[in-house]
Amino acid sequence: MNEKEILFKLGRNICAERNRLGISQEGLAEQINISDKHISKIENGHTNPKITTIIAIMDALNLPFDALYKK
Repeated sequence: MNEKEILFKLGRNICAERNRLGISQEGLAEQINISDKHISKIENGHTNPKITTIIAIMDALNLPFDALYKK
């Protein structure tokens, strides 16, 4: 699996969980102190987020790491 596919899967899973919890991109961005545009880029697989950002998202959504990469 290449980097593009990994980032797409990561973003798709973050988006799905965020939506399941009823949290907007703006709400998530505010919780972790980044811009909602950055959340959008992550969810669309258009950026490779720093590990600190991934951890902040996991904490905000109460997600275990393996949930970010589920199929």
